[in-house]
Amino acid sequence: MTSGKVLVLGGAGHIGSRIVQELCGLDPSLEVIIGDKNVERAREVANEVGGSVGVLAVDATSEDLLTDAMKVFDVVVSALGPFYRFGVPVL
Repeated sequence: MTSGKVLVLGGAGHIGSRIVQELCGLDPSLEVIIGDKNVERAREVANEVGGSVGVLAVDATSEDLLTDAMKVFDVVVSALGPFYRFGVPVL
């Protein structure tokens, strides 16, 4: 994998935090950003993972804000649930 910017939506949650850990372990040159409504927990996850993991406040209930947040990333990974609510807006 080559370096790039990856946004992990829901990255402060149980599944999302594991995704963040795996991405950072897979390629340390990736710029991984945790996009989550719970910024405090996102910061905790970033500190636990270490490295240069960043945090971005993202409210996925606003499609416009969600779309704007995703535009500056090369890849977006979603761990948001429930899928029936957030699957289509993320796509």
